[in-house]
Amino acid sequence: GAIATRRIPNGTVVAPAPLVPIYGRIGMFLGKDRNDQLLRNYCLGHKNSSMLFYPYAPTINLINHHSTRYNVKLRWNNDDNSLHYSKWLLDQPSEHLLTHPYGLLMEFVATREIFEGEEILLDYGKDWQDAWDHHVQTWSSPSTMEFQYARELNRATKELRTEEELQTNPYPSHVHTTCFYMFDPTHTSSSSNTVKWESKRGINELRYLYPCKILTRDPGDLYSVEILNKEDLVSQKEKEIPLGHQVTQIPRRAIRISEKVYATDQHLPNAFRHEIVIPDDMFP
Repeated sequence: GAIATRRIPNGTVVAPAPLVPIYGRIGMFLGKDRNDQLLRNYCLGHKNSSMLFYPYAPTINLINHHSTRYNVKLRWNNDDNSLHYSKWLLDQPSEHLLTHPYGLLMEFVATREIFEGEEILLDYGKDWQDAWDHHVQTWSSPSTMEFQYARELNRATKELRTEEELQTNPYPSHVHTTCFYMFDPTHTSSSSNTVKWESKRGINELRYLYPCKILTRDPGDLYSVEILNKEDLVSQKEKEIPLGHQVTQIPRRAIRISEKVYATDQHLPNAFRHEIVIPDDMFP
């Protein structure tokens, strides 16, 4: 939560909230078999609009909800400045937001005196509260057979299964094996697509964690693997790993069982998703 570090008088701007518009809620949709993006929970929206707004100022996404004990409210900024053009609220969103996306600013304003050490709370709105109440009433926790945290599985697995062994003894469907590996295209050639693993400075950074297939278990707690490209490689400035790229002598410590993209418990089919509601009296 967000905690006040000093006394805040009634009517004071607790925090500014510059907004990033998300034009069309379809941008949050991940597919018929997946829930919406987690980002939706941190956005502002209204049931009569297809727009969502993500507030990106520091700490404001830590402000929790309470429908009766709230001590801040939202309002539009009162002054035209480089972060807020009030006339935009009177126009069609497409006239401005598609070409100049940064131009709206909300504020979190104290509704009463807030004391040092007190938690900052906002009423997320009746639609949000109704959605949360429904979620609580209908929620059912998955069993350990349906979902197991990758970190627990990784800790409990001393010998990793090869691709052949996975045919008869697979891991849960939401996890896969990943390897810490620094790809160097100069180490491959047209005649050889197999290299020996090397421990390098910084190799344990997550940007070097690639999906991999375990081909064989070798003496000395080492493995031979095939390194794969990341699922989200299209959005990264990383060198593409050639098809069938094999790496030998990878130690167990450099291999991790990880959740697949959009497969953590945050993305369970019944996980809660709802935007914070923009009050009716603020809606243009």
